[in-house]
Amino acid sequence: MLRCAFSITVGILICSTAYSQEYQFVAPPPGPYIADPATITELDCYPIETTCQTSLNFVHLIEEQTRVIRQEPTFKLAHENNLQGNPFNLPQMAAVTSTIKDDLTELRYTRSAPDPQMNLDFLTDPKSTVELVGVVNRMDRQFLRGRSASICGEISVIYRFTYSIREGSQKSRLPATLNLVFPAAEKPEDCQPMAKRWLTLLNRSVAPASAAKEAVFEMIRNPAQSPFAWLDGPNISRLELNIQAYRKPADSDPSDFGTEAIYLLRVFTWNAATKEFEIASLPNQIDRNSLTCTAADSDALCEFKRENRTKLVAFLQEPESVAALDLGIISIDPALGLLSKRAISVSPGGMHRSENQSYWNALGAPEHAIIHDDEIAEAIKAAEVAGVTLRFIQSTDDFRARLNESTCSGCHQTRAIAGFHFPGADREGTHASNSVLLPASPHFFGDIPRRIDLIRKIAYGETLTDEDLLNGYSARPLARYKDALSRTQLIGGWGGTCVIEASQSESARKWSCQSGLVCEQVFRSDGIPGIGTCVPPKDQRKIGDPLQHGTVSTDIFSRDLYKRTKPEVIPAPQNPILRETRILPKFLPRDPPPGNSYYGGHQEFYIGLSPRMHPACQLKEGETGYLPAPMECHDARRDFLTGGFPAGSLRLSECSNLPEEATCALTASSGFNGCIAAIGERQTMPDADWKNYVYSVNTCFEIFTSYSGERACDFANPCRDDYICAKPMEYDGSTFQERLERLVFFPRERPAGVDVSYFEDITGRRYDPAAYGQKRPDDKWAARDDQRGVCIPPYFVFQFRSDGHPAPPPPSITLRPFYSGPR
Repeated sequence: MLRCAFSITVGILICSTAYSQEYQFVAPPPGPYIADPATITELDCYPIETTCQTSLNFVHLIEEQTRVIRQEPTFKLAHENNLQGNPFNLPQMAAVTSTIKDDLTELRYTRSAPDPQMNLDFLTDPKSTVELVGVVNRMDRQFLRGRSASICGEISVIYRFTYSIREGSQKSRLPATLNLVFPAAEKPEDCQPMAKRWLTLLNRSVAPASAAKEAVFEMIRNPAQSPFAWLDGPNISRLELNIQAYRKPADSDPSDFGTEAIYLLRVFTWNAATKEFEIASLPNQIDRNSLTCTAADSDALCEFKRENRTKLVAFLQEPESVAALDLGIISIDPALGLLSKRAISVSPGGMHRSENQSYWNALGAPEHAIIHDDEIAEAIKAAEVAGVTLRFIQSTDDFRARLNESTCSGCHQTRAIAGFHFPGADREGTHASNSVLLPASPHFFGDIPRRIDLIRKIAYGETLTDEDLLNGYSARPLARYKDALSRTQLIGGWGGTCVIEASQSESARKWSCQSGLVCEQVFRSDGIPGIGTCVPPKDQRKIGDPLQHGTVSTDIFSRDLYKRTKPEVIPAPQNPILRETRILPKFLPRDPPPGNSYYGGHQEFYIGLSPRMHPACQLKEGETGYLPAPMECHDARRDFLTGGFPAGSLRLSECSNLPEEATCALTASSGFNGCIAAIGERQTMPDADWKNYVYSVNTCFEIFTSYSGERACDFANPCRDDYICAKPMEYDGSTFQERLERLVFFPRERPAGVDVSYFEDITGRRYDPAAYGQKRPDDKWAARDDQRGVCIPPYFVFQFRSDGHPAPPPPSITLRPFYSGPR
């Protein structure tokens, strides 16, 4: 592992190995963004008692938009009940709230989403709110047409939805982000001064940690220096929302992807006349429904859709459009009337899922294609005849890949974090098992050198050209910044996107892997042929590597099916639900570390045999539930109701003799989902303070998790697609024994007045210290002081799943509108 720092002067990530800790966490480099939780908390003016010089509090900005809050040098957000307040209850947000409720209800109904999902009452729950999680400079987005924020780019102020109910015993973030977008400056002549402020902020951020924080605070508090002084309510350009509509767990997912999560993306602009947000079109998100015919369409409607498609194809075939597409800066003018006001993206599977490809290559159903290969070939030829030099487009597949990535749905699932590119770092007090380690996605961090380069050019007074604004792929940073990212895995490193050698000759995407890695097609799909993942050769498998290969087939847009090809799923003809989907030991590496064993996390759902029913788990006459169970029972319990590891993942059963690429983690084990469901169903929790233990979601993280060896991660060493870099567990060498004692105590004793029987019912057996993952991690790992994160499926992190959260209680107080001055 490396120690790295970003050099603002030369724009290169400088790394060295001159330090004592071999497993030291590599922190994200400074960049044109703010994500530090302490800084963010001050900007959010939360808690309420805080008096702020500058506030990016969501409610304050929305209220400022209609001049409800009185203008004062300093202000305090006030509320009769001392609550930060749910912004969805604001009158200005009425259209947003009703639209999102209708969307979520429709999507769940039409797609047969299982219950329970996120309760829609959270949108109006008085104790739910949004937290500021980041401020991001997007002065690179100057190519957008028809957008008020495009004069010199944009600034995004990003928030996460969060709740706290049952006297604070149940709290979590939810998979929903709100992004307030501002123009980067008021007028063109302000662009250079604003870029200079951001460069100054960047330079102050690279100072030693404590000094850097204070330097940033000092600059933010000073309106004459702060790059945020322009970010005020009346200057809001639009509101962008990304929310998980529903999630199907592995046992409810018939597509065999191991889970399915659908994300809803909406954009709202401010209407000054009505003083409300109203629905707007999404940048470059084409409306497929207005471009392709269906069997239910009348002849007149179908003809209208054909005309729309003809209009779009004609625009895409213009040499200027092809040139802009090649540079990744194409912008479809909203005035053409071809853009959608809603986007849907789906996870896992990323770019292989048809719904993430607005320009899906409908090979078996050409009537569903937006643009055909011969039309693309004609566009490329016309551009070349017009003298356009194409560098990123060589084939029809390149052209279509650029088109898909220009859309919201095509970008949001590529090298992302469960559908998000900036979920934000968790604030102090969040349970480690429900926290992300990094505030942003591998795509975000891979793009930092480009964004800094562009801000520097603006600050130096250069006139930007299309060449300056050129954009890379979400899947892979621009090769021109290879030196800046050379000491990371972000370009062609482990888990990165590549193109197999056989496909590179026909493509401008010469995406190879770093030394020691090979390009392997973990997923195969006809829509995007040749795309692979960088992993070690098969005979050199390491922890976290994929263990299975499969194909993604799509007969109708949005209906994708996964079929595992290696190792094959063993069917059960007499009872198909009992098929064998595990990665059996014969497919795992031999010779695990001493005192440990390999285990294969698999993608598809496996039912197995309940420990209640398995013969090896049955107690004999005269035995008690405290005796160690046979190994066959442990195997059955570990495999029961499992799945959800995209493309499989090589794991270790214990935290002993871990290799360098692995770290010790607490991951969900048998009983976790049952515990979540049990707590979610209970509307009241026990009042007893049993050994200072509160029964909440944290109970499930404490009790129904097991130690395991998982892939370690940090900024320079990101996870594979469809995995998340979660925080390391809070335990260390001195606290392991405390946890183990708590586990032993929890099932054996029932304090008076505390009902814990339902926890026993979830697993069918009390705690067994001999079970997998219940052994104390060895001293070697404890001595590492390993602060790296853990690569796990994102929906193992509670805040990234809409299902399983408890329902908010009925409102017991009447909220009044936020008010601190005359209207």
